[in-house]
Amino acid sequence: MTGRGMRSGTRARVFAFTALLGLIALLLAGAGYWAARHALSAQLNERVQDRVSMLLEVERRQGPEALVKMIEQLGQRGMRSFGYCLSRGGKHLYGATDTPMLAPGWHDINVYDLDDSRYETARALTVTLGNGDHLTVVADRDFLTAFDTTLAGIFIGLLLVVVLLAGAGALLLERFVSRRLASINDLAGAVRKEGDLNRRIPLSARGDEFDRLAAVLNGMLDQIGDLIAEVRRVNGYLAHDLRRPLASLHDRLRSLRPMRGERARQLGQAEQEVQSLLQLFDAILELGEHRGLGVPGEPFDLDELAQFMGESFQPIAEAEGKQLSVQASAGTMVIGVRHLL
Repeated sequence: MTGRGMRSGTRARVFAFTALLGLIALLLAGAGYWAARHALSAQLNERVQDRVSMLLEVERRQGPEALVKMIEQLGQRGMRSFGYCLSRGGKHLYGATDTPMLAPGWHDINVYDLDDSRYETARALTVTLGNGDHLTVVADRDFLTAFDTTLAGIFIGLLLVVVLLAGAGALLLERFVSRRLASINDLAGAVRKEGDLNRRIPLSARGDEFDRLAAVLNGMLDQIGDLIAEVRRVNGYLAHDLRRPLASLHDRLRSLRPMRGERARQLGQAEQEVQSLLQLFDAILELGEHRGLGVPGEPFDLDELAQFMGESFQPIAEAEGKQLSVQASAGTMVIGVRHLL
C-alpha cells in the first residue's frame, strides 16, 4: 500500500469515527431531552391533579356554592398559570368561557392567551362533580415551550463541541497512526522492490502496540533472512560437492579425445553435456554469493536469449518429431546476469 493510500484509508476511518461519535452524542442528547421533557410533563399533570383535588375537596366539604366562589377567586383573565371552567349540560356556568366542552379525562387543547395575544397548547383535566356538573382545570405549557427552546440550543451547542473535539482528536490520531505505519510501509516497499532483507523497523521507547507489531515483523524478517541464508548455504554445498565429480568426469572425457568415428562424436556430445552441467553449478555457486533477493546485472537483449534457447532445444524437438519456432521482438532490453539465465 502506498503512503497516499494508507493516509486515505486512515482518513476515511477517522471521519467514520467522528460521525459515529456525533451520532452517539445526538442519540444521548435526544434520550436526555425526552427523559427530561417526560418528567416535566408528568410534573405538570401532577400540578393539575393537585388543583383538581383541592377544588373537589372544597365542593365535598362546603358545597357547590363554595366551589363557585373558589373558582371566581382563582379565575383570572387570560392564561397566566391555571384556568377553570364549570359547565352543566354543555353550557358554561362559571370560569373561562373560551374553554371547550370536554369529556372527563385528560386533554391537550388550544386556548387563547390574552397576555401573549396568541393561541397556545394547554393541558386540561375534566372531572364530574357529584351533582353532574363538569369541572375543567387548564394549565398552560409555557415553561415546556421555554424548556424546548433552551434545551434545543444547549444540545446543538454541545453536539457541535463534541463533533469538533472528536474531529480534532481523530485528525491527531490519524497523524499519529500514519506516522507510525510509515516506517512499516517503507520497509515493506524496500523488501518488495529492492529485496533488502537487512533493514528493520525502528522501535520507540513507548512499547505500544505498534512497537510490538514492529518487533514481530522484525523477527519474521530475521527468520526469513536465516532461511534464505541456509538455502544458499545448502545449494552451495550441493553444487560444490557435485561439481567435483563432474569436473573429474569432464577431464576423463577430454582424455579420450583421440577416438575417431561415431564414438568420437558421442564423446564430444557427452563432453558438452558435462560442460553445461558444470556451468549450471557455477551459476548456482555465483547466485549463492549474492546477498538479498536481487541480483546485480546489466542490460541485455531478451531477443538474443530467446533465439539461443530456441536453437538449444531445436534438436530435442526434431527428435520428438515436433517443430519449434521462436518469434521475439528485437530491442526488448532487460537487466540481469546473462550467463545465469
